[in-house]
Amino acid sequence: MTALGNGEHGLGIRGTDFTIGGSDIGDGNLISGNGGWAALTLQATNPTYAVIQGNMIGTNRLGTATLPNIHTGIHVSGTNVLIGGTTTTAGNLVSGNNDSGIYVEGTVAYTATVINNIVGTDIDGENVIANGVHGIRLFHFQHAEIYDNLISGNHKWSALSLTGSESAEATATIQGNFVGTNRDGTKALRNRGVGVYVEDTNVLIGGSEDEQRNLISGNEGQGIHIENRLAMPFTATVTNNYMGTAISVSYTHLRAHETVLDLVCRLLLEK
Repeated sequence: MTALGNGEHGLGIRGTDFTIGGSDIGDGNLISGNGGWAALTLQATNPTYAVIQGNMIGTNRLGTATLPNIHTGIHVSGTNVLIGGTTTTAGNLVSGNNDSGIYVEGTVAYTATVINNIVGTDIDGENVIANGVHGIRLFHFQHAEIYDNLISGNHKWSALSLTGSESAEATATIQGNFVGTNRDGTKALRNRGVGVYVEDTNVLIGGSEDEQRNLISGNEGQGIHIENRLAMPFTATVTNNYMGTAISVSYTHLRAHETVLDLVCRLLLEK
């Protein structure tokens, strides 16, 4: 596939209440080869809600090779946002972009939920199609939920980077992600910086259940780095994760936010 890129954004919207793509097969868009400072950019005029699902951003239509956008893949500003969803078909493939894969920011507190996306690899999660900077960067959020993503092969700074709003109430939950490995957790697909970087946020990384565990391995920098720059009373809980190893247990149970049907489909694909 040959890029015939637009000189600016592939898709730019300013307004309220956005839906880009969808959770059913065929709903998503292919947004690749574009200029501007983001292939897909959404700027809210009021804090509302955006849904981004099922899209391929920065790759060819098969998800097997890069067709890079010049800068960031997805940029969202000033709105609550859901990127991906609870089914595998709702997830986005965001790889091969020259800057960050996903960048969300806001001048007012917002909630960001990022679920079931592939960021920095091919669609099978087996080969690197790197984003040039962060895999996922969330800046000045009030609440963030990061579940069941594959974030691997990204080039600079950190694969997953979270900076909360300048408030002691900023919270983040990070569960069920593979950071720095292939989709099966059996080999390294290195992020070139830190795996998970968290700043100025009350954060839970992992959880008491096996499906809440993160696998954070194979990264060239630290696996997890947590920092409190604002000197506020933030709390960090890191529990039940695998750091620096492969997956050594059977993953035949449900992952967080996975239905029984999703589990059966996943196991069939992994055979």
